[in-house]
Amino acid sequence: MGYPFQFRFPSHSLERLIQCVTQKYYQEKLDLEVKKYRLSIQLTS
Repeated sequence: MGYPFQFRFPSHSLERLIQCVTQKYYQEKLDLEVKKYRLSIQLTS
């Protein structure tokens, strides 16, 4: 099968895509951590 999108995308576009996805992933992870942190503060106070 392989990766057909490699041929359609120039490598720099692929890098941008990966960067975008990674950024989004970390943003969501960070948001989740912040929510957990706020929840723990509410529970302790």
